[in-house]
Amino acid sequence: MDVLATSAVETSGDPQKIVSDTKEPEVEECAICFDAITQLAKLPCSCKVAYCMMCWDQALAQSYNACWQSRCPTCRIPVRVDYDAETGCLVFSREVPRDEQADEEDAGLEEEPIRRNRMRRMMTSHSTALEDRRRISAQTRPAQLRLLREFGAANPLPQPEASIESGIQAPAMTFQAAAAIAACAAAVRPQCVCRSQLERVSGLERTKRLCQRHLPYPPDHPEFERILSSFMERPNESLPVQCDLCGESLAFGTPGIWTCERGNSTILHASAYDVCESCLVRYAYNVEPGASSVQTELSQQPSDDVLVVPL
Repeated sequence: MDVLATSAVETSGDPQKIVSDTKEPEVEECAICFDAITQLAKLPCSCKVAYCMMCWDQALAQSYNACWQSRCPTCRIPVRVDYDAETGCLVFSREVPRDEQADEEDAGLEEEPIRRNRMRRMMTSHSTALEDRRRISAQTRPAQLRLLREFGAANPLPQPEASIESGIQAPAMTFQAAAAIAACAAAVRPQCVCRSQLERVSGLERTKRLCQRHLPYPPDHPEFERILSSFMERPNESLPVQCDLCGESLAFGTPGIWTCERGNSTILHASAYDVCESCLVRYAYNVEPGASSVQTELSQQPSDDVLVVPL
Protein backbone atom coordinates (compact mmCIF):
# COMPACT_ATOMS: atom_id res chain seq x y z
CA MET A 1 0.00 0.00 0.00
CA ASP A 2 1.33 3.39 -0.97
CA VAL A 3 1.56 5.78 1.95
CA LEU A 4 1.58 9.57 1.48
CA ALA A 5 3.99 10.59 4.19
CA THR A 6 3.05 14.25 4.13
CA SER A 7 -0.71 13.74 4.35
CA ALA A 8 -3.32 12.22 6.66
CA VAL A 9 -6.87 11.02 5.99
CA GLU A 10 -9.61 12.60 8.09
CA THR A 11 -11.43 10.14 10.34
CA SER A 12 -14.73 11.93 9.94
CA GLY A 13 -16.57 13.53 7.08
CA ASP A 14 -15.67 12.81 3.49
CA PRO A 15 -13.27 9.83 3.47
CA GLN A 16 -11.78 11.06 0.21
CA LYS A 17 -10.74 14.40 1.70
CA ILE A 18 -7.01 14.66 2.25
CA VAL A 19 -5.60 17.15 4.75
CA SER A 20 -1.93 18.10 4.55
CA ASP A 21 -0.06 18.06 7.83
CA THR A 22 3.03 19.66 6.33
CA LYS A 23 3.89 22.94 8.01
CA GLU A 24 4.54 26.00 5.89
CA PRO A 25 8.21 27.00 5.96
CA GLU A 26 8.83 29.93 8.26
CA VAL A 27 9.56 33.20 6.51
CA GLU A 28 12.51 35.09 7.93
CA GLU A 29 11.93 38.62 9.16
CA CYS A 30 14.39 41.45 8.76
CA ALA A 31 16.02 42.42 12.05
CA ILE A 32 15.55 46.12 11.24
CA CYS A 33 12.20 46.60 9.49
CA PHE A 34 10.59 43.32 10.73
CA ASP A 35 9.07 42.69 7.31
CA ALA A 36 9.25 39.34 5.57
CA ILE A 37 12.52 39.12 3.67
CA THR A 38 12.18 38.82 -0.09
CA GLN A 39 15.87 39.43 -0.80
CA LEU A 40 18.19 38.23 1.93
CA ALA A 41 21.49 40.07 2.35
CA LYS A 42 24.54 37.80 2.23
CA LEU A 43 26.65 38.95 5.16
CA PRO A 44 30.45 38.86 4.95
CA CYS A 45 30.71 38.35 8.72
CA SER A 46 29.74 35.50 11.04
CA CYS A 47 26.55 37.19 12.30
CA LYS A 48 23.45 35.00 12.28
CA VAL A 49 21.12 37.99 12.00
CA ALA A 50 18.83 38.22 8.98
CA TYR A 51 18.62 41.51 7.07
CA CYS A 52 16.68 42.37 3.98
CA MET A 53 18.86 43.85 1.26
CA MET A 54 17.27 47.30 1.54
CA CYS A 55 17.91 47.66 5.29
CA TRP A 56 21.42 46.21 5.04
CA ASP A 57 22.24 48.67 2.26
CA GLN A 58 20.90 51.63 4.25
CA ALA A 59 22.74 50.52 7.40
CA LEU A 60 26.06 50.44 5.54
CA ALA A 61 25.40 53.91 4.10
CA GLN A 62 24.57 55.32 7.54
CA SER A 63 27.73 53.80 8.97
CA TYR A 64 29.80 55.23 6.13
CA ASN A 65 28.44 58.73 6.70
CA ALA A 66 28.98 58.45 10.47
CA CYS A 67 32.53 57.08 10.59
CA TRP A 68 33.77 56.97 6.96
CA GLN A 69 33.60 53.20 6.93
CA SER A 70 30.84 50.70 6.18
CA ARG A 71 30.28 48.41 9.15
CA CYS A 72 27.91 45.58 9.98
CA PRO A 73 25.16 47.02 12.22
CA THR A 74 25.45 44.01 14.57
CA CYS A 75 29.12 43.11 15.02
CA ARG A 76 30.61 46.37 13.63
CA ILE A 77 33.05 44.49 11.40
CA PRO A 78 34.21 46.73 8.50
CA VAL A 79 32.65 45.74 5.18
CA ARG A 80 34.16 46.29 1.74
CA VAL A 81 31.57 47.06 -0.92
CA ASP A 82 31.93 46.38 -4.64
CA TYR A 83 29.51 46.50 -7.55
CA ASP A 84 29.32 43.54 -9.93
CA ALA A 85 28.48 45.05 -13.33
CA GLU A 86 27.56 41.67 -14.84
CA THR A 87 24.90 40.81 -12.25
CA GLY A 88 24.02 44.38 -11.25
CA CYS A 89 24.39 43.42 -7.59
CA LEU A 90 26.42 44.61 -4.64
CA VAL A 91 29.16 42.29 -3.38
CA PHE A 92 30.32 42.41 0.24
CA SER A 93 33.56 41.19 1.77
CA ARG A 94 35.25 41.54 5.13
CA GLU A 95 37.94 44.16 5.82
CA VAL A 96 40.50 44.46 8.60
CA PRO A 97 39.15 46.63 11.46
CA ARG A 98 41.05 49.90 11.78
CA ASP A 99 40.50 49.87 15.54
CA GLU A 100 42.74 46.83 15.91
CA GLN A 101 45.48 48.55 13.93
CA ALA A 102 45.11 51.64 16.14
CA ASP A 103 45.48 49.63 19.35
CA GLU A 104 48.72 48.12 18.08
CA GLU A 105 50.13 51.52 17.05
CA ASP A 106 49.27 53.24 20.35
CA ALA A 107 50.50 50.48 22.65
CA GLY A 108 53.01 51.90 25.15
CA LEU A 109 52.92 55.47 23.79
CA GLU A 110 52.37 58.66 25.76
CA GLU A 111 49.40 60.99 25.33
CA GLU A 112 50.89 63.39 22.75
CA PRO A 113 52.07 60.69 20.29
CA ILE A 114 48.69 59.00 20.64
CA ARG A 115 46.95 62.29 19.80
CA ARG A 116 49.09 62.72 16.69
CA ASN A 117 48.37 59.15 15.65
CA ARG A 118 44.64 59.77 16.00
CA MET A 119 44.81 62.87 13.80
CA ARG A 120 46.80 60.99 11.19
CA ARG A 121 44.38 58.06 11.25
CA MET A 122 41.42 60.42 10.91
CA MET A 123 42.91 61.97 7.77
CA THR A 124 43.77 58.52 6.44
CA SER A 125 40.22 57.31 7.11
CA HIS A 126 38.79 60.23 5.17
CA SER A 127 41.12 59.57 2.23
CA THR A 128 40.29 55.87 2.29
CA ALA A 129 36.58 56.66 2.34
CA LEU A 130 36.95 58.84 -0.75
CA GLU A 131 38.88 56.08 -2.49
CA ASP A 132 36.07 53.66 -1.67
CA ARG A 133 33.52 56.02 -3.20
CA ARG A 134 35.64 56.52 -6.29
CA ARG A 135 36.05 52.79 -6.73
CA ILE A 136 32.31 52.16 -6.47
CA SER A 137 31.58 55.13 -8.75
CA ALA A 138 33.91 53.74 -11.41
CA GLN A 139 32.33 50.29 -11.09
CA THR A 140 28.79 51.65 -11.51
CA ARG A 141 29.49 54.16 -14.30
CA PRO A 142 29.07 51.72 -17.25
CA ALA A 143 25.75 50.53 -15.83
CA GLN A 144 24.50 54.11 -15.42
CA LEU A 145 25.47 54.98 -18.99
CA ARG A 146 23.56 51.94 -20.22
CA LEU A 147 20.48 53.03 -18.26
CA LEU A 148 20.62 56.50 -19.81
CA ARG A 149 20.89 55.04 -23.31
CA GLU A 150 17.88 52.83 -22.60
CA PHE A 151 15.98 55.86 -21.32
CA GLY A 152 16.78 57.78 -24.50
CA ALA A 153 15.72 54.87 -26.70
CA ALA A 154 12.41 54.54 -24.85
CA ASN A 155 11.75 58.31 -24.87
CA PRO A 156 13.00 59.56 -28.26
CA LEU A 157 13.36 63.23 -29.09
CA PRO A 158 11.24 64.62 -31.95
CA GLN A 159 13.00 64.77 -35.30
CA PRO A 160 14.28 68.16 -36.52
CA GLU A 161 11.77 69.98 -38.67
CA ALA A 162 12.25 69.66 -42.42
CA SER A 163 11.59 72.33 -44.96
CA ILE A 164 8.78 71.10 -47.20
CA GLU A 165 9.51 73.60 -49.98
CA SER A 166 13.26 73.06 -50.28
CA GLY A 167 13.33 69.47 -49.13
CA ILE A 168 16.41 70.30 -47.05
CA GLN A 169 16.43 69.06 -43.49
CA ALA A 170 16.84 71.69 -40.79
CA PRO A 171 20.01 71.70 -38.67
CA ALA A 172 20.28 69.02 -36.03
CA MET A 173 18.63 69.78 -32.72
CA THR A 174 20.71 72.02 -30.51
CA PHE A 175 21.93 70.88 -27.14
CA GLN A 176 19.76 73.48 -25.38
CA ALA A 177 16.62 72.27 -27.16
CA ALA A 178 17.38 68.65 -26.40
CA ALA A 179 18.05 69.47 -22.75
CA ALA A 180 14.79 71.37 -22.48
CA ILE A 181 12.81 68.49 -23.96
CA ALA A 182 14.57 65.93 -21.80
CA ALA A 183 13.91 68.04 -18.72
CA CYS A 184 10.31 69.02 -19.33
CA ALA A 185 8.72 66.39 -21.55
CA ALA A 186 10.06 63.13 -20.15
CA ALA A 187 7.06 61.08 -19.10
CA VAL A 188 9.27 58.61 -17.23
CA ARG A 189 12.26 59.73 -15.21
CA PRO A 190 15.66 58.13 -15.88
CA GLN A 191 16.63 55.24 -13.66
CA CYS A 192 19.57 55.45 -11.29
CA VAL A 193 22.04 52.60 -10.98
CA CYS A 194 20.64 51.95 -7.48
CA ARG A 195 17.29 51.11 -9.19
CA SER A 196 15.63 54.25 -7.92
CA GLN A 197 14.94 57.26 -10.17
CA LEU A 198 16.74 60.46 -11.07
CA GLU A 199 14.68 63.57 -10.47
CA ARG A 200 15.39 66.97 -11.97
CA VAL A 201 15.93 69.73 -9.40
CA SER A 202 17.27 73.24 -9.66
CA GLY A 203 20.58 74.36 -8.24
CA LEU A 204 18.60 76.14 -5.51
CA GLU A 205 16.78 72.96 -4.49
CA ARG A 206 20.00 70.95 -4.55
CA THR A 207 21.62 73.59 -2.34
CA LYS A 208 18.70 73.39 0.11
CA ARG A 209 19.12 69.63 0.41
CA LEU A 210 22.84 70.03 0.93
CA CYS A 211 22.23 72.58 3.69
CA GLN A 212 19.66 70.33 5.36
CA ARG A 213 22.20 67.55 5.47
CA HIS A 214 25.13 69.55 6.84
CA LEU A 215 23.73 72.48 8.83
CA PRO A 216 22.53 72.13 12.44
CA TYR A 217 19.49 74.33 11.74
CA PRO A 218 16.01 73.40 10.49
CA PRO A 219 14.95 74.91 7.13
CA ASP A 220 12.70 77.50 8.82
CA HIS A 221 15.50 78.78 11.07
CA PRO A 222 16.69 82.36 10.28
CA GLU A 223 20.33 81.25 10.19
CA PHE A 224 19.48 78.51 7.68
CA GLU A 225 17.75 81.05 5.45
CA ARG A 226 20.66 83.49 5.78
CA ILE A 227 23.22 80.90 4.73
CA LEU A 228 21.08 79.70 1.83
CA SER A 229 20.58 83.29 0.62
CA SER A 230 24.31 83.95 0.78
CA PHE A 231 24.92 80.97 -1.49
CA MET A 232 22.32 82.06 -4.01
CA GLU A 233 23.84 85.54 -4.23
CA ARG A 234 26.74 83.84 -6.02
CA PRO A 235 24.94 81.73 -8.65
CA ASN A 236 28.05 81.19 -10.77
CA GLU A 237 30.12 79.73 -7.96
CA SER A 238 30.39 75.97 -7.71
CA LEU A 239 28.42 73.75 -5.40
CA PRO A 240 30.41 71.18 -3.42
CA VAL A 241 28.68 68.71 -5.75
CA GLN A 242 30.02 67.14 -8.92
CA CYS A 243 28.41 65.24 -11.73
CA ASP A 244 29.09 61.58 -11.02
CA LEU A 245 29.59 60.86 -14.72
CA CYS A 246 31.92 63.63 -15.93
CA GLY A 247 33.25 65.10 -12.68
CA GLU A 248 32.21 68.65 -13.56
CA SER A 249 31.43 70.88 -10.57
CA LEU A 250 27.87 72.20 -10.62
CA ALA A 251 27.04 75.85 -9.98
CA PHE A 252 24.51 77.14 -7.45
CA GLY A 253 22.53 78.73 -10.28
CA THR A 254 22.40 75.58 -12.42
CA PRO A 255 18.86 75.33 -13.88
CA GLY A 256 18.76 71.55 -13.88
CA ILE A 257 20.53 68.79 -11.94
CA TRP A 258 19.38 65.18 -12.11
CA THR A 259 19.79 63.74 -8.63
CA CYS A 260 18.79 60.35 -7.27
CA GLU A 261 15.70 60.49 -5.10
CA ARG A 262 17.32 58.11 -2.58
CA GLY A 263 19.94 60.70 -1.71
CA ASN A 264 22.65 59.21 0.49
CA SER A 265 20.61 56.28 1.82
CA THR A 266 22.39 53.63 -0.25
CA ILE A 267 26.00 52.54 -0.07
CA LEU A 268 26.12 52.69 -3.88
CA HIS A 269 26.21 56.47 -3.50
CA ALA A 270 26.54 57.28 0.18
CA SER A 271 26.94 60.99 -0.58
CA ALA A 272 24.08 61.27 -3.08
CA TYR A 273 24.21 60.83 -6.87
CA ASP A 274 24.06 63.68 -9.37
CA VAL A 275 24.08 63.84 -13.16
CA CYS A 276 24.48 67.15 -14.98
CA GLU A 277 22.10 68.02 -17.79
CA SER A 278 24.92 67.86 -20.33
CA CYS A 279 25.69 64.24 -19.50
CA LEU A 280 22.02 63.27 -19.45
CA VAL A 281 21.48 64.59 -22.97
CA ARG A 282 24.86 63.38 -24.23
CA TYR A 283 24.38 59.76 -23.20
CA ALA A 284 20.60 59.49 -23.53
CA TYR A 285 20.26 61.29 -26.88
CA ASN A 286 23.80 61.46 -28.28
CA VAL A 287 23.59 65.26 -28.44
CA GLU A 288 26.80 67.11 -27.61
CA PRO A 289 26.76 70.45 -25.77
CA GLY A 290 28.20 73.54 -27.43
CA ALA A 291 31.80 74.60 -27.02
CA SER A 292 30.85 77.07 -24.32
CA SER A 293 29.47 74.36 -22.07
CA VAL A 294 31.72 71.42 -22.80
CA GLN A 295 32.10 69.17 -19.78
CA THR A 296 35.58 68.04 -18.81
CA GLU A 297 36.20 64.31 -19.10
CA LEU A 298 39.45 64.40 -17.16
CA SER A 299 37.96 63.93 -13.71
CA GLN A 300 35.34 61.25 -13.19
CA GLN A 301 35.59 61.25 -9.42
CA PRO A 302 32.95 62.16 -6.85
CA SER A 303 33.53 65.29 -4.78
CA ASP A 304 33.94 65.50 -1.03
CA ASP A 305 30.37 66.83 -0.79
CA VAL A 306 31.48 69.09 2.06
CA LEU A 307 29.59 72.32 2.60
CA VAL A 308 31.72 75.40 3.30
CA VAL A 309 29.48 77.88 5.09
CA PRO A 310 30.03 81.58 4.29
CA LEU A 311 30.44 83.81 7.33
